[in-house]
Amino acid sequence: MTSSHAVPEAPVLYRWSFGKTEFDEGRWQLSMEGVVVELERKPLDVLQYLLHHAGEAVTKEELLATVWEGRIVVEAVLTNAIGKLRKALRDEEQELILTLPKVGYRLDAKVSRRVVEHVPEASRLSVGDLVPRRGNWRLEQALARRGDGEVWLARHTKTGQTRVFKFSLDGFRLTGLKREVTVGRLLEQALDKRPDLVHVIDWDFEQAPYFIEFEYGGVSLDTWQEGGSGIEALPLETRLALFVEAADTVAAAHGVGVLHKDLKPANLLVYGEPGDWHLRVADFGSSRVFDPGLLDNLGITRLGLTQTQALSSDTGTPLYLAPEVMAGQVPTIKSDIYALGVTLYQLIVGDFRRPLSAGWENDIPDPLLRADIAAAANGDPTRRPESVATLAEGIRNLEQRRQKAALEASVRDRIAVAERRAALARARRPWIAAAMLVLVAGTAISLFYAQRSYRSSQQALSAQAKSLADNVRMKAAIGNADALNDFLVHKLLEPADIFSTGKSNTTLLDAWNKAEPKIATSFAGHPKPEINLRGMLARVYDANLQYDKANEQNARSVALLIANPDIPRKYEWEYRLHQGNDLSRLGKLKEAGDVIAPVLKAAAEGKLDDPNLLYSLYSLEARRNENTSPAQAIALSRKALDAAKRETAYPRAAIAAELNLASELETAGQYKEDISLLLDAQKRSTTAYGPKHTITLNVRRNLVMAYAASGKLDQAQRQLDALKVDFIDTYGKNSRWQVGMDRAQANIYALEGQYAKVLPLFASIYQHEKAITGPSGNTTLYDLREYIEVARLVDPKLASRLLDTMDEAIATLPAGAAGQYGATSALQRACVLVAEGQPGKARALAGSLNSTKLDKLDPTGEWSKRAKSLTQPEAAQKSVCATTM
Repeated sequence: MTSSHAVPEAPVLYRWSFGKTEFDEGRWQLSMEGVVVELERKPLDVLQYLLHHAGEAVTKEELLATVWEGRIVVEAVLTNAIGKLRKALRDEEQELILTLPKVGYRLDAKVSRRVVEHVPEASRLSVGDLVPRRGNWRLEQALARRGDGEVWLARHTKTGQTRVFKFSLDGFRLTGLKREVTVGRLLEQALDKRPDLVHVIDWDFEQAPYFIEFEYGGVSLDTWQEGGSGIEALPLETRLALFVEAADTVAAAHGVGVLHKDLKPANLLVYGEPGDWHLRVADFGSSRVFDPGLLDNLGITRLGLTQTQALSSDTGTPLYLAPEVMAGQVPTIKSDIYALGVTLYQLIVGDFRRPLSAGWENDIPDPLLRADIAAAANGDPTRRPESVATLAEGIRNLEQRRQKAALEASVRDRIAVAERRAALARARRPWIAAAMLVLVAGTAISLFYAQRSYRSSQQALSAQAKSLADNVRMKAAIGNADALNDFLVHKLLEPADIFSTGKSNTTLLDAWNKAEPKIATSFAGHPKPEINLRGMLARVYDANLQYDKANEQNARSVALLIANPDIPRKYEWEYRLHQGNDLSRLGKLKEAGDVIAPVLKAAAEGKLDDPNLLYSLYSLEARRNENTSPAQAIALSRKALDAAKRETAYPRAAIAAELNLASELETAGQYKEDISLLLDAQKRSTTAYGPKHTITLNVRRNLVMAYAASGKLDQAQRQLDALKVDFIDTYGKNSRWQVGMDRAQANIYALEGQYAKVLPLFASIYQHEKAITGPSGNTTLYDLREYIEVARLVDPKLASRLLDTMDEAIATLPAGAAGQYGATSALQRACVLVAEGQPGKARALAGSLNSTKLDKLDPTGEWSKRAKSLTQPEAAQKSVCATTM
């Protein structure tokens, strides 16, 4: 058992001298001419207060409130104590302690003082002793000892329950104990009884040893161990989650006006069980209440808060004390934030003895965490976060911030390059400023493909370059340079402040959203540049996964192209394909078919011969048919590959087409041709881009999946192990591409039947996709379905919770858009019910499913067969549920 409560820091103590008399606060001893004078506690308390205010008028109310803090007493008690004090000081003539009529008293003497150390009496507490005045509790272990303060773990002699007792043996830390009780009551009444705070059960301040009785809160963070290892053995994500818990608690305390003032790992208590650890915040003995009036409103007596807190404003542990506090300034919320910043650093490095010294930044590889620590532990309090809640929120959203930072860095790099080029171009030709926006649009497209799921990125490998190339060609063919330049400079870029600062106070998406309503009026009578700009805006919306808005822009471009027959038809076909892709991503396959029908007609009539457009057309049609007609999807993918191979100057299109066709073949079980195509794609990509280029690495990952699907698991694992090394060498650890490696590894484990190993991988994959496409995005729902499928085989309770999450996500989809996810969710829930011993409920749920609708969603008929098996006796149910969908 290790320390779970800290002993409060003692205030600065003095030896006071006046005349031939000395009063030693360290020994709590009065002496005259070197002879110790025996005197009761209360008269000495009065003397101490008078010495701290020597030469000043001290009111009776002050003395009563301080010396008899928290108790209702009559004035005669004070008069009696003054009388005893005068007798001990031989001041019968009242020349030393003057009585001020109707006011109080004044110590009239020349006083000097010097700092002394506290000299406590020997501890009267030992293991096995009963707690003084608590006869059912026996002391079991001393958790902390310092001066007259001791903290003990005690156990109930009958029930075996444990509690913690914090003692002040002779009263020197009594004020801290009283303050802790007061603040504890304030927090409990203002915040209710929270599990993240240690709650006071009882206290006894009537006689020494004084103490507080606490519930047992856990083990201090700096001494906690699990399996012989300390905090460094926990994953970083777990440590950060613990920090966020503690920060949330401190933020809640700040919210009700309580400053902790002594935050450190020793005052953060670990509780819970393996795999589910949590933190409590303890020891408010040094705390400060911003608004003591709140105590009055709650009916709480101000124990420990009536003395001047400036006497101990620097309480706390030096390592965690903010510089301004060490310089003598009053602690504030910002000083608590400083202590949390130091604690965050120590948590991350896994060493609570390491100070935040020069060069600490080298210990923190993550730039965002490095920035968080630097901000929280900044020497200038004005540059720290405004609140603990702000600090906690940043750590809580770290992964989203990482993704955003990566994307913004890419955008900044592209914009910087674009600005330099635009500046040079403007010096020669002013109208060239418009070209910069093409680069910005290119950035958006690049970011789009970096974020999309692996399958979508395969299908779009050539579309990026095609879109850019065609945008440039269209600009040359249909651009109205003057109107376009005016819009880009004055409607889009200037409001975003890009030219003047090199930065933008708004995101690219914000800038486009603000500019979009102005497009129609800016280009009235000039349809060509309007079409061009709407195309760019659609690409930006695509990059931000806002397919509905992208579809709207593409639809308006199509309408403009139809209304202006002088513009070549190929541009109408191109924008119809863009719109069809957006509708497909939205799950509106029928509408997508209607939009691209004229393009299909043109291709059938031989009017469409552009290889890029043909590739896009057949790829889109293949996706529309892959669930309903796999054979037709394969045939269309072959056409797409033939078209892509015609674009010899752009090998990405052929590579993407090979990947798409390979995927269709793999689904159909045609593994030999599947692997052959992927080997050809790998060779093509390695020749064009090199062995460690993103495209080549993705081809290799697809090859791993193909080997696994074909049953060659050993070969798949060897290929994956080599691929992991190259991915890390190219992108580093924990890159956003890691999700692709996780998918491949999960697939191999699943085929080997090692579902327990699959589960954490799918958890990570699901969270990754949810952060990118949202909780109801198509890729997110697909990954959630796979996650549930694994969970129900390993942990049915987890699967049940995930199914609830799936149902919530499906409920947010437009009517009729739930499609296959609603059906598979019902089938999975039926199997969970079987695992939970409720075969009857599973039978009823499966029986409610419409087999005709299931067959439409799954032309293979496997889902309807599964539903039928789930309506059978329990043995048949268990048999079908033992297999995955």
